[in-house]
Amino acid sequence: MHAQGMRRTSAGLMIAALVAASPVAAGRRGGQLARVEAPAPSKAWVPGGRFIMGTSPEDLETLGAECQQAQSLREAFRDDPCMVWLNVLAMRAPREVQVDGFWIDRREVTVREYRACVHGGACALAPLLDGDPRYLADGLPQVNVTRREAAAMCRWRGGRLPTEAEWEKAARGTDARTWPWGDDPGPANHDRRNDFNHGRATVPAMAELDQVVRPTPANVRTLGEPDATDGFELLAPPGSLRASDSPYGVSDLAGNVAEWVADAFSLEGFNDLPTANPLRLPDPGRDKAMIRGGSWRDPTFLGRVDLPHYVGLFIEDELRTPYIGFRCVYSATEPVAVQAPAPLPTMP
Repeated sequence: MHAQGMRRTSAGLMIAALVAASPVAAGRRGGQLARVEAPAPSKAWVPGGRFIMGTSPEDLETLGAECQQAQSLREAFRDDPCMVWLNVLAMRAPREVQVDGFWIDRREVTVREYRACVHGGACALAPLLDGDPRYLADGLPQVNVTRREAAAMCRWRGGRLPTEAEWEKAARGTDARTWPWGDDPGPANHDRRNDFNHGRATVPAMAELDQVVRPTPANVRTLGEPDATDGFELLAPPGSLRASDSPYGVSDLAGNVAEWVADAFSLEGFNDLPTANPLRLPDPGRDKAMIRGGSWRDPTFLGRVDLPHYVGLFIEDELRTPYIGFRCVYSATEPVAVQAPAPLPTMP
């Protein structure tokens, strides 16, 4: 085994040994076990009340064109995924939704914070060992984490994953804005201090060439490619680009990493969902997992805070990827959940 492989294996064994030392504690000081408590995250308060949730029908034509330009997706699906996505958005027209007040992490959960949960015996070790080591710096957002593992970390903190409605209210406030900063996509067109961490659409010819040279799975081909014009080619430490802060002071709800939420991605949109504290539980075998916000590799339009990511059409909640992270919410009230209804015909 070469030196780099030995270093990575040794690091993994070291972490595993720390976790195995005690299911609730890790580390030693003077021969004594030191209990690892969940660190108190910086939280923002989002007051309860009504807000407008959903995507305007007037934007569907533009979004469809941007989806088609983003990547050639047809090879991953039997049907045109952009059209399927637009059908879903058409059933997510703006409506008033009521959510109870809640606290939300101001920033995405970092590798350092997740490692503390592993040392505390409450989180899985795999996200710290899998994937590219470039994504494992302490100050970066934790990626390569499944939705189940993200939820476990939130429970350790005394919280849970946000519902989609909670995530969207935290991102857009009560004035139905399209981006965390307002309706103008301006931060993507100004200097680095006024940007968010995003990617760009893949040039089709380059995508075809790249697929020949370095075949990649469908869930990667549906994305764009890294773009360093915002100051970060890959992941950024959470809170680095403050222009993307929401009305409640929550960072990186546009870009950096897309984020797991508790809801399923359903082809039914908002159909049959209540308007008070909505949550759609998955219909096993049919619904997929929901993520919100764009990532460092996604084209800028996916940084909009009024729509779900189109990869929700096929991603499973056990997916590990360097494009998805998470944050937690904290409240005393559990949202109302509904099972997905029977399929409805798609738009003609």
